Amino acid sequence: EGLALLDAAGDGDLDLYLAEDAGEARFFENVAGAARRALAVALEGAAPRDATGARITARGPSGVLGHEVTGGNGHYNAQLSRHAHCGAGGAGCLRDLTIRWPDGRTAALGDVRTGLRLEVDAEGAVRARALTP
Repeated sequence: EGLALLDAAGDGDLDLYLAEDAGEARFFENVAGAARRALAVALEGAAPRDATGARITARGPSGVLGHEVTGGNGHYNAQLSRHAHCGAGGAGCLRDLTIRWPDGRTAALGDVRTGLRLEVDAEGAVRARALTP
């Protein structure tokens, strides 16, 4: 058995893919409509290019949120998303969004509104697009 959490629809909420050893694989799409209350962040590093080891932090309504980019692995037969998905509850923004790159440099993006997918590269370029509800 195994599972994967991913944003298959590109709408900012996490969906679930479940595989069973002796059964049929199943996909569960999250249709809660939370895209406006989430922020997705994808990083592109210099070395390593996939930004493994980078850490993203921000302050949300219930405290500090954190995501470390790993090799995509999870626990036994599980797969974690390589992108950060930050829920913001009812808040319209996350505060003090900061990226610590694997080489130790930091990038402070400040307050960022939710409902976006940010693509950030190690040179400082930031591209934003709206999440599709």
